[in-house]
Amino acid sequence: MWIDVKDLPDGGVISLVFTKTFDAPDREGKAEIKFIGSLTRKGDAYSLKLNCEGHFAANCDGCLIQTEVPLNYLTEEIFSKAASTEPEGYDADADVWTFSGQSINISESLSMNFLLNFPLYIRCNENCKGLCPTCGKNLNEGPCGCLPELDPRLKILRNFKE
Repeated sequence: MWIDVKDLPDGGVISLVFTKTFDAPDREGKAEIKFIGSLTRKGDAYSLKLNCEGHFAANCDGCLIQTEVPLNYLTEEIFSKAASTEPEGYDADADVWTFSGQSINISESLSMNFLLNFPLYIRCNENCKGLCPTCGKNLNEGPCGCLPELDPRLKILRNFKE
């Protein structure tokens, strides 16, 4: 997504509202994210601040049932024409994206922030019990009746009587 900044004066602000669809990493499906925020010019640097909200459907990593996963995060990025110098008025440790010309391409920044904020593990709820490793029953629906799996070294003790 390109943003034209050629006519943006110093201190000027561009309001942004848009939706972008991303492929969910290592999963089937897509996530639709709505972005609301602004791009502000300060000298030769541009500050992008976006509130990002969306969701996607995925299978729970524990019990495999379909669940809706919310995604809510903030992204703040700095874009500058000068690659060799730090923009004035910004944190020296901040990452700075460089660009040339009269437009800024924010697509790579949006994709990177989406990947960084995508959950590593997806659970239908925080107390998901998962599946029985013996019979495969969803343990959130109740016990399965299988005997608890014992360490093979301790199986002889199952038959031990005093």
